Amino acid sequence: MRRFITNIDAEWSDVDGEVTAYSNIMVYRNRRQRDQAVVYGGRRDRLRRVHGKWRLVARHISIDQRVVLDKNLCYFM
Repeated sequence: MRRFITNIDAEWSDVDGEVTAYSNIMVYRNRRQRDQAVVYGGRRDRLRRVHGKWRLVARHISIDQRVVLDKNLCYFM
């Protein structure tokens, strides 16, 4: 499995100490000899600074395909 996260853009949130980050994602998965899947989409993450470190508060993933032909999407968890 290979994950690509590109075109990252961030802005300060309305909540003090939080940032909203937007990015594009591509996940390529190859299983066995002939089982392949590519999923494209966008992601919106909300990050909060806690004790000097950025922590993920919320994540929204929007997949571009209307019908996903992959057997599962467990790799987004």
